[in-house]
Amino acid sequence: MKSRPPKIIRDYLTPMPSHLLTTTLSDLLHAPLPPPRASSSALMSPERAVPQGHHLVYFPLQTAASGLASDGADRDHAPSGGQFTRRLWAGGEVRFRDWEDKHGDEEGGLMLDGRAWVCKEEIGDVKVKGGGRADEKVFVDLWRRYGLGHEVGEGRGWEIEERRTLVFMRKPDGEAALPAARVVKYPHPPTHSVAVVPTPAHLFHFSALTFNAHSIHLDPEYARSQDGHKTILVHGPLTLALMLRVLNDHVGAPGGKKTSDRVGGVVKSIVYRNYAPLYVGERMTVCVRRVKERIGEEEEEWDVWVEGPEGGMAAKGSVVVDARKGGVM
Repeated sequence: MKSRPPKIIRDYLTPMPSHLLTTTLSDLLHAPLPPPRASSSALMSPERAVPQGHHLVYFPLQTAASGLASDGADRDHAPSGGQFTRRLWAGGEVRFRDWEDKHGDEEGGLMLDGRAWVCKEEIGDVKVKGGGRADEKVFVDLWRRYGLGHEVGEGRGWEIEERRTLVFMRKPDGEAALPAARVVKYPHPPTHSVAVVPTPAHLFHFSALTFNAHSIHLDPEYARSQDGHKTILVHGPLTLALMLRVLNDHVGAPGGKKTSDRVGGVVKSIVYRNYAPLYVGERMTVCVRRVKERIGEEEEEWDVWVEGPEGGMAAKGSVVVDARKGGVM
């Protein structure tokens, strides 16, 4: 798998996909939507930074439906041979380039400016884990790097570096079933939390925005009969986008009030892991808590996690926040 050539995915960053993702996330979070006139003004003024997490709806898969794997996902990410047909998003990390430190200004980052941008996608580490054939899992690190210019190496380097860890499992010989997940709870109460209940429409909209036809997010019967889930799953990247949105909304500008010209920009990096599936129609709670303040380095460490309906952690991220770019509440 490591010998597979990198994919070069090109895109022009226009405001509409980001606007639609904002609409979807705001609806999930019961956050007020901007009035139509403000939305129109934002779409007509593209000189804005891409909000953190919104890179997920750009540089989509461009394979025709007939070229996808049997589960509707990308063949190029899976092990060869067709034995590992079940896949899940196990976790990953995102690093945002700190342009202020390197260049003395705040210019940089992905911009909704209509220019030509590029994503270089390649297979990183591949590990096989498990004690026997039935329990064997293949963990694949997929690296995506985003920068300016449609030619690789052109421009000023990568603005975002992202690792996506996918896990592939064999299809069971009998009826598909997943083992009961152990409920692991976060040891402290959050300083801020937001409860959401994703609907089929929310999942469909995110699938459409990301050009994601993976059947476990769209087809309840497939999710049950082929992968052993009780219904369709919330996307791993949608969970990541929600965690970044809630954290950035909470961390925000000085005094805790987020201003219109400060969309994101405070998170330097996030490393996260998905522990248990999240299902459509079930309550999930996005929680944040500051765990360490490093005044000398002007950085803070935060945890952001998502609790399932039973209160256990379904996902958890460890975040480094640049406190100079906006005070915390």
